[in-house]
Amino acid sequence: MIVVQILRDYKNRTEYKVLEKFIAVKEVNIDSLSEGILLLPGILLDKLEKKELEVLNKWLNIPDNQLILSPAWKEVSLNDYFDLSLVLKVQREEGLEFEGVECQYKIDGKIQEKFFSNEHGNFGVHYRKDTGSGLLTVITLPLLDYKLSHKHDEFRQYLYSCINQKRAKNKRQSMETKRFEIGEEHLQLFMLFAAGEKNDNDIQEAFSQYFSKNINLERIKSLEEVLTKQGLINSREVSAKGKLFIKEKRLKSFIKVLERRESTNEW
Repeated sequence: MIVVQILRDYKNRTEYKVLEKFIAVKEVNIDSLSEGILLLPGILLDKLEKKELEVLNKWLNIPDNQLILSPAWKEVSLNDYFDLSLVLKVQREEGLEFEGVECQYKIDGKIQEKFFSNEHGNFGVHYRKDTGSGLLTVITLPLLDYKLSHKHDEFRQYLYSCINQKRAKNKRQSMETKRFEIGEEHLQLFMLFAAGEKNDNDIQEAFSQYFSKNINLERIKSLEEVLTKQGLINSREVSAKGKLFIKEKRLKSFIKVLERRESTNEW
């Protein structure tokens, strides 16, 4: 489940009340932000003290974090609040609209990624300083305007499209992998598959050579079924989830030993 953090000091703002209808929220203090997503109405930037902005910038330097800045706005240069590698401004202009929704502000600058944009301007952008930094998302489309309640079903979908789904997916996959406590023989068979072993007889020989175990075909099938169910393998080939598992468990060096078919007593 995706949870969006909101600042406890401003929990009564109408934007946050609307947000609660769209998605699960968690009230936090700015000095106790957890990893994930924080939504902050842009107009509140001026209310943050220097130390609070320092905390926010430090939090935004963590790759898995996402800060979503939303209306209400005033004209502002985001460089006054964040350590950016380019100029990013929110500017007021008359006659702006996106998909029939009136907008008072647009986003100007050397935009890296636009997701709400038309001939009038940019109303939703993503910015990441580098691959080691978090994601700054700036929105001027009034998704959380209580006066536009007739559009809220549509706006809910717009909001979800703004969320860093890659981060959410990776986190979910990582949690699922961690929830599966792999047994010793499951791990050993998995590494043999990763090393390219496919034949049952070869697998039995490898278990005997590397792990000093005599394993029957029925047991191999049972272990393989669990690995397949967990999504780590597919037809004895390592899946994308399996490759993530190898990286998380640092198995690459062990698998290389198996690939070379070197005898070892480390298992």
